[in-house]
Amino acid sequence: MSDKYYFLGKDDGKTIHLFSIEERECPSNKKFFDLEIFFPGRGLFKTSNKIKELIKDVIEDDYQKTDLDGGPHISVHYHPDQPSIFINRTTTEEQGCKILGIKDRNLFAPAILKIFGTTKTPIYNPKEKHLNRGIETNINFNSKTDSLVMFFLVSKTGVEFHKELEYPANYFEKDFKNFRLTVVYRYFNMPPEKPTINMSLVTPPGDSFAVNGLEWWQVCNLLNDLEMAYVSEYFKKYPERNFPYLNK
Repeated sequence: MSDKYYFLGKDDGKTIHLFSIEERECPSNKKFFDLEIFFPGRGLFKTSNKIKELIKDVIEDDYQKTDLDGGPHISVHYHPDQPSIFINRTTTEEQGCKILGIKDRNLFAPAILKIFGTTKTPIYNPKEKHLNRGIETNINFNSKTDSLVMFFLVSKTGVEFHKELEYPANYFEKDFKNFRLTVVYRYFNMPPEKPTINMSLVTPPGDSFAVNGLEWWQVCNLLNDLEMAYVSEYFKKYPERNFPYLNK
């Protein structure tokens, strides 16, 4: 048994498909449910621990192809017999991280930071059946001039993300049977790169290793750090866009 939800936004007034969530029964206990997060794409991916490498000019031969149904995706596993949840990043193989404090505390598990690239391609056009079942978000931007930055967080159902003036951002959320998905988002006021840049959890070694979830303020600090790392590399690539009025 599974349910699928399609999340929609606006780019220059046009409706686009941002991502989808499939809620599935947990294989080991059908009273519990896992989540799978899918994004529009062609199933191509490139990985690097250096942001500089990810924002280089697109050379398609540098990318790998996955044969997975739905392409690369993020899955969130409840594991009812364990104190931790498991967030999995699947490209051609599975890589993931155990996270503590989600089931029994009001903590958040960062799933992925996405800095969207060009959204004008047909892969972002929602199908009519998805429009009919789509969930409208308050995302409204223009990808000719701005980049969409989205940070996906997972917590237990009902956990509120604290909004703080010192950490300006927008967010929306949806409760599922065992998880709440909170998406914190901002607009970086510069044109996007062609590919989408993903920053996922680092996979720790060893099956017994687990990390703690984050408090809301730790999430904000992490979001700021990741975003600024990207912005720094962006302006190294396009120095003329950094305070362009100084170059006039």
